[in-house]
Amino acid sequence: MMTSALTGFLVLCALGALALAQESEKRPPVLTIEGLGDVQGTYGKSRDGRTFESYRGVRFAQSPKTSNRRFLPPIPEEPWEEQVNATWYGRHCTQTSPLKGNDFYTLHRLGQSDIEEQADADLEDCLFVQVYTPQRDPDQLMPVMVWFHGGAFVDGSSLIYGPQFFMDYDVVIVVPHYRLGPLGFMSLEIDEIPGNAGMFDQIEALRWVQNYIHSFGGDKDQVTIFGESAGAASVSFLAISPLAKGLFKRIIAESGAAMDEWTIDRNPVYNALGVARHAGCDQPEGSQELVDCLKTVDPMNLTMAYKNMWKPEQIALGRTGFGGCTPIIQTFGEQKFIDKEVMEYWNDPEFESVPAMYGTNKHEGTYVMAIAYNDFLRPNGLTEDFNFLKYDCIDVFLNLFGVRDNGYFVGDAVEYEYIGIDRMGNLTAMIPGMVDFSGVAFLKGASYENMKLHSKFGKSYWYTFNFNGALSLWFAIASSVCVPFPGGVCHANELLMLWSIPVLDQTLNAEEEDLSRKMVKMWYNYAAYGEPNPPANPVEGVPPIPEWEEESNTYIRLDNPVEVPVDFTKEYTIAKDEDFSFGYENEWPQC
Repeated sequence: MMTSALTGFLVLCALGALALAQESEKRPPVLTIEGLGDVQGTYGKSRDGRTFESYRGVRFAQSPKTSNRRFLPPIPEEPWEEQVNATWYGRHCTQTSPLKGNDFYTLHRLGQSDIEEQADADLEDCLFVQVYTPQRDPDQLMPVMVWFHGGAFVDGSSLIYGPQFFMDYDVVIVVPHYRLGPLGFMSLEIDEIPGNAGMFDQIEALRWVQNYIHSFGGDKDQVTIFGESAGAASVSFLAISPLAKGLFKRIIAESGAAMDEWTIDRNPVYNALGVARHAGCDQPEGSQELVDCLKTVDPMNLTMAYKNMWKPEQIALGRTGFGGCTPIIQTFGEQKFIDKEVMEYWNDPEFESVPAMYGTNKHEGTYVMAIAYNDFLRPNGLTEDFNFLKYDCIDVFLNLFGVRDNGYFVGDAVEYEYIGIDRMGNLTAMIPGMVDFSGVAFLKGASYENMKLHSKFGKSYWYTFNFNGALSLWFAIASSVCVPFPGGVCHANELLMLWSIPVLDQTLNAEEEDLSRKMVKMWYNYAAYGEPNPPANPVEGVPPIPEWEEESNTYIRLDNPVEVPVDFTKEYTIAKDEDFSFGYENEWPQC
């Protein structure tokens, strides 16, 4: 029997150890990045109360301004001597921030350094990573997940994506910034302004991960890259770029793919010249004076020039608004991110890629319809124009998606298959079918086909996020204007299940909490095991999930409950349901 004296001694030891542990958590963690230097971070708590370390605002490349690399691939960061304060997010890259005025916009601004407000601030100094790790053990390296944010290649930052849900698992999360808008994607198709600078930033961030992530407890040979919208298109592009080969093992693409028409700028010089003109760089095309002006003009002026050109001049004409801010097929530059069409890579018999999990949300098309309604239909007085809606509307949307329909048979198929010929001419009646059609043309079709191509290189999966919960990001898309239709399971809604978003009142109800936990574990599993629901770490309440194969044609339906049905194409026409219960006999809702 243990003596009372010994018991007391052990209790005191235990209390002392607990006190030391608590005290150590009060002191900020300091980490030595081998080959770079020391960084001081902060502690956080995961959803289930697990302690993790945050290292935010760690530079992975030099400022494009100070290194004279505007429009060009970045130069890697060099080692530092003094300890770096990595307790807050690195500056986000210069952006238009169209959401200014509502709470979602403040996500991009909270906590930015006071220096950003100074007149001499280097607004191009934004190439930082934020790293989150639950442990650091060189003998037990963890899988790494690198997240590329969305935002149409013009907006976004790491600040939105809190890692608390993922930190319940043994995984290192990395969230880089990359140059946006014209600073990230402008191209005059010359060596000095070749295009794709933002994509080169992403590659440099992945090289940084390969070189240094072991210091954070991460396994460089077990890297999964994932992203949403433009971030999903990014990881899809990275999976075909020769320059990114070997930097990651698999990808997860949420609502975006390299095969989507909007992801490639087909007229980069035309768009660059338009932006240049609005930025005050109206020197002759082909002149060195024009190049010099673009390389020295104020970065915010250049960024706002993009917004000022596209909003009134292009979107109102029925164009997408993506030109001048997306990847291009490069013809110039010492390095080329991609130099041929996406399908030319896939059709090359010697081409190799990685397995992938792709997916989209049930009502992706409401995002497209909100833009079309607010920026094209309403400004041009077309919402009640019977003749336009009946005879010309589908042609305008096909042109928006880059679909050539010289024989008009595609338009006829859309009218019969998605909308219903009896509804043509009445916008209220057309909306549900237009949501379906727009979602397929804008995201679903290309993403699904992209996934099928990846399946040749390992276990690949398709999911559809169909959960229509109490929380939604629809307000971020449609709150500032009157959109007379519901958002449904809109673009980006799955983010609420995966990330802790700081400024939102993101209190999950029981149903949302259950699905969130299942999805986070599935995403982690795919990174750690190459399967979303492996026997080694099964997800409770989720059936076995076979990889996608042409013969079985299974996919994952993320809803309550999670199901594994067959043939996703049957869900291409699903908006005519309770989520869009208004009938075409109804009048427009009052805004």
